[in-house]
Amino acid sequence: GHKSHETVTLCEAAEQHRIHLFCLPPHTTHCLQPLGVGCFGPLQRAWQQRCAIMMEESSEGISRKNLIKEYMAARAESFKEETILKAWRKSGINPLNLDIFTEEDYAPS
Repeated sequence: GHKSHETVTLCEAAEQHRIHLFCLPPHTTHCLQPLGVGCFGPLQRAWQQRCAIMMEESSEGISRKNLIKEYMAARAESFKEETILKAWRKSGINPLNLDIFTEEDYAPS
């Protein structure tokens, strides 16, 4: 991984909390980043739905007052434990599945 992403403090804190850190190989995050693989898509759809509803219900659109509340509701809807665990499986990280991707998955577009 990139050295700017590492700090001694982070590594020590992770070790104290029994968190295993690992680096993803360059140019593979589109396949291996669990949040990108399985969580951000549902979040985007939930947020778009909430925005559409807010626009329909109010002639003023989305107010500052409701923005964070509605985003957090969309996030809670999308970042459920089941969705997160499925994203880790889909990325082949947990459980580890070295055969989940083919050479074509990493070929230049």
